[in-house]
Amino acid sequence: MQLFYLYHGSLAISGAAIGVDGLLSASADGASVPVALMVLGGGGLVVVSTYKAFTSEPADFELPARNVFAVALGALLILLGVAIQILA
Repeated sequence: MQLFYLYHGSLAISGAAIGVDGLLSASADGASVPVALMVLGGGGLVVVSTYKAFTSEPADFELPARNVFAVALGALLILLGVAIQILA
């Protein structure tokens, strides 16, 4: 059951980080199609993963633990990369 929330939370964190990175790029360099797609894609990922976390049944979640941990590690690396970019 906890893997369900770790998976969807990791996707939401990834989407938020990508969206924030896109917004920061738009504010620094101006809007462009790739930046707009980053913001829309990141926001969409947050919305869909949050929706699934609240409307799906955790007992029906059937993803292996190693896959969930790989997604969580990816979310952590994305978040770290965006944080380094912001602080640099």
